[in-house]
Amino acid sequence: MPGYIDIEQVNQFALYKQHLAEHSKAESKCLVEVVKDICGLHAQVASTPYLSLWNRIDNFQKEDLGKELYERRTLIKIWGIRATLHIVPADHVVEYYQATKRAGGRHPLIRFEPIHDRMLKILDEKGPLTAQELTDHISELKDMVKTKYGDMSLGQWSLRQMCHSAILVPGKPKGDWMSNLHTYVTFKKWSPSVDLQALSEHEAKEKVILHYLSGFGPAVVEDIAWWIGNTKGEVKEILEEMGDKVEDINIRGIEGTFFILKSDLEHLQGFSSGKDTVHLLPKFDPYIMGYKNRERLVSKEYEKRVYWSTRGEISPSILVNGHIIGTWSFKEDKNRLKITLSVFEKTNKPLLELIEQQAGKLGHFIGGKDPDIILQG
Repeated sequence: MPGYIDIEQVNQFALYKQHLAEHSKAESKCLVEVVKDICGLHAQVASTPYLSLWNRIDNFQKEDLGKELYERRTLIKIWGIRATLHIVPADHVVEYYQATKRAGGRHPLIRFEPIHDRMLKILDEKGPLTAQELTDHISELKDMVKTKYGDMSLGQWSLRQMCHSAILVPGKPKGDWMSNLHTYVTFKKWSPSVDLQALSEHEAKEKVILHYLSGFGPAVVEDIAWWIGNTKGEVKEILEEMGDKVEDINIRGIEGTFFILKSDLEHLQGFSSGKDTVHLLPKFDPYIMGYKNRERLVSKEYEKRVYWSTRGEISPSILVNGHIIGTWSFKEDKNRLKITLSVFEKTNKPLLELIEQQAGKLGHFIGGKDPDIILQG
């Protein structure tokens, strides 16, 4: 086992792997490869994938993601990682589905009911359709049912189960890039050549853990288990089976044994960072959602200001050299766009200017205009 490695070096290496370092930002033509490298994009908040890619790809345009998702279909939306909706590469969808299909919180369809057959028939004939459009065809979907999440319509519950089972997938939403008004389509119609049973669950878990370590390593067993939704015992077993593909290391100042791909270890040990990096990452960005233990990302005293909800809600984050130093938000009001920056501690003027410059660029991406920037803290 190598000696202790400094957390600053580890974070800079993670930024590089996540395409957040100055010398690892990608070009738009590499969009699908970026999504592979960072193990997918969180997509339950419609704007998050776009803002995550804007931070990682030079001259990224909103339509670039739409082309890959809805025209070329090299990417696909599927429920999986942490039992949430993600965008993953189409050629990795089998492994992500199989590896995460039993993750906590998932509610796959246990048995098919007649109403599910009717939903599939309508979607095959007239889809993609929104939940409301589907309900217009099948009035019973308005009926309320009791679930562990409270009362919801039969339509909502059925769509949730069928998406979690990859029977349905979200298609192109109605509205702009910030719209969560999903349409739904059958998986077979969307990706007719994909066989979701082509890999065993165990094979898929090994592949996904390798993806994770490539994008987020070094990481502890608890990080991997939390991210993929498996038990620590399962993860330990798979790491042991990987043999000399992985190495374990220690990080100075943080307890635990960290695992890294052997092919990455030499690179990490000799890694030197470039100039300072500043990012305004959206809520649920892969980098800030990559680890269960957030000690490497944010000081303990400020953790609750970022990861503030027991339901998993987090705030968009101001990231400097891989460390969260504040939060940000934006609001559009009539013809104005306001970006609010909240830093945790007193920050030197040159760094504040860099953060404000980044906010200005972000404003142009979001609304095509100079934003009003409000600095707090």
